[in-house]
Amino acid sequence: MRIGAGSEGVYDLEMLQKDERKIAVDRAFLKGLDTKNLRIFEVVGDSMEPDFYEGDWAIADMVAGRDNFVRIAGVYIVRMDDVVYIKRVEFLPQNKIKLISLNPKYSDIYPHKEGYECEILGKVCGKVHCEVYKGLTFEDYGIK
Repeated sequence: MRIGAGSEGVYDLEMLQKDERKIAVDRAFLKGLDTKNLRIFEVVGDSMEPDFYEGDWAIADMVAGRDNFVRIAGVYIVRMDDVVYIKRVEFLPQNKIKLISLNPKYSDIYPHKEGYECEILGKVCGKVHCEVYKGLTFEDYGIK
């Protein structure tokens, strides 16, 4: 599934649940995460540069509907209305959030102020990056 980083990724719950594309990742890289909750998303756009570039793959630990979800600032996969984004999320009082693009040319988004229906879908825990002449690189993005 594609996620927007300045561009839009259309939210399709059925596609998210049935998407069978897979990528092989060494278990040591995942550091004990439950693989049944992991999904991989293709990044589209430039709002999360320099950490995520268009064409990178973000690995997310899906948290939607899970009770053990710890609300801590970090990079998440977020649904706003029918669009899916990758953004840095800061949790505010009264169950509100602030969505931050890492690229300074984009403004912060306050979904509660702008009337969006918003849902945290997953916490980004890794990425796959491909660079010409260097090949694939894996990074544990926030796995503790």
